[in-house]
Amino acid sequence: MKSLVVKISLIVAITLLAAWLRLPHLGAINLYNDEYYQFETAVGRLKLGDWVRYDYYTESAGKPYDRAKLFIYQVAGSISVLGETESAARLPAALWGILLIPVVIVGLLRILKHPALAYLTGAVLAFDNFSIGLSRYVRMYSMLMVFSVALAWCVYQLMEAHHWRRRLGYGLASSVLLVVSLSIFKELTLALVAAIGLYATVRVVAFAVTRQTVDRSWTLLWILGGSGGIAAVGLTMVGVNVIPLDAIIVRT
Repeated sequence: MKSLVVKISLIVAITLLAAWLRLPHLGAINLYNDEYYQFETAVGRLKLGDWVRYDYYTESAGKPYDRAKLFIYQVAGSISVLGETESAARLPAALWGILLIPVVIVGLLRILKHPALAYLTGAVLAFDNFSIGLSRYVRMYSMLMVFSVALAWCVYQLMEAHHWRRRLGYGLASSVLLVVSLSIFKELTLALVAAIGLYATVRVVAFAVTRQTVDRSWTLLWILGGSGGIAAVGLTMVGVNVIPLDAIIVRT
């Protein structure tokens, strides 16, 4: 019981620290860069009832925008309650950025044998300037980070589970999280799937060398993922946009 109290206290303390670094003065600076896309779409959804960017100059519908609808609903809800302000629009991203901290800590506590490493990771993430920035930005990235961590964790638990009920549960959870993540940001979710595939490749190599049964399920995932990847490339080559090649930007 004492150990549980200590764990909860540490998680709460690190999460409160993350909140202190993310919530204050959300409206201190004007909207900038890509924030306008989802801010104006949220306002367009509220005022016009459609997925369009609200044009403040003409007070009418601007260009259509239909990405990250699940997140924009939250921005619209915040604006409807708190008003058309920068702080209201940024609040959902800040809350997701705060939620990321306990999600990461709890996930690592379940996987690692060194609790101190889990708490240290959470503390580093709480202070991470990049994470703080995304948590104070009217975009879906902080929400996607939470779902990405949850998806990777569920896939890992699925592959490591030995009982069919646990595999069924984690399989269903992984499927739901994958669908939701794709609806938030398709391109980055596919990049996450590729990263999971890279980890699976490492486990396949380990299985080929050591023949440990614990790596066998990852070999099956690698075969299924590889087959799916080949099918996706084939469909894209014949004109079915499975892989969003238009999202690839070559920078000099």
